[in-house]
Amino acid sequence: MRHLFDLVGPPSTNLEPRPDIRPTDQAPVVRLDAAGTRELVSLRWWLVPRWAKEVKSRYAMFNAAGETLAERPSYREPFKSRRCLVPADGFYEWPVIDGEKRKHWLGMKDGGLFAIAGLWERAEQLPGGPLESFTIVTVAANDLVTKYHPKARMPAILDRNMFSSWLDPATPMDDVQALLTAYPDENMAARLA
Repeated sequence: MRHLFDLVGPPSTNLEPRPDIRPTDQAPVVRLDAAGTRELVSLRWWLVPRWAKEVKSRYAMFNAAGETLAERPSYREPFKSRRCLVPADGFYEWPVIDGEKRKHWLGMKDGGLFAIAGLWERAEQLPGGPLESFTIVTVAANDLVTKYHPKARMPAILDRNMFSSWLDPATPMDDVQALLTAYPDENMAARLA
């Protein structure tokens, strides 16, 4: 993680191997701190808008369609200035095969770590105090993922050479939007989990 994300200094969160991270769990993300240095922190996966006065799960805010980030009120400001990278070594899909849902792992062919585009937010007005949370960005799926996802969506996977542009709030928004494309399926693999 330190090498892939060019992290400096100790992480602010302990990392323990977990076979599965689900919405509302704490999970690691890489973002820029106030000095513009990359930091690894643990945030809640399920974005709570800045203006929220309570934590509600009625809004499906664990992922956000990349095509509408600039339009949706809950995502507009984080898309402009609070972007993050979500480390992963795979993600799961549950296609129906022979009438039964079957869990499949999808990731890089070499099984290595990669980054998913994310947005983070800090809700200040909650009864229990401030809460930092994130959402993952999704895009139209590549041919491989389409076989496993009924709505043909996938996480927006970013190459390492895109990390700086994605994280930097000074990157022009057209350039940021252009980063959100389907990852090449020839670099990915899928298997029964």
